[in-house]
Amino acid sequence: MADWMLRCASLFKPLYDRLHHVLLQQPVIQADETPVKVVKEYKHTSYMWLYCSGTDPPEADAQLPNIVLFDY
Repeated sequence: MADWMLRCASLFKPLYDRLHHVLLQQPVIQADETPVKVVKEYKHTSYMWLYCSGTDPPEADAQLPNIVLFDY
């Protein structure tokens, strides 16, 4: 299953890059940084970042798409 995830990630990379490009053009970006403990990394803290932008209501302006991206 790990191989499947890696292959899917490579297929979705162009979509992720496009969403990242659009996200960086937004007037406001919200971000969250969460520390994550990794089992094989002794005394090392990794981080998970969440970035989001846009509005949730369906009647919202189409110029501000709702984008949510995760980064590890």
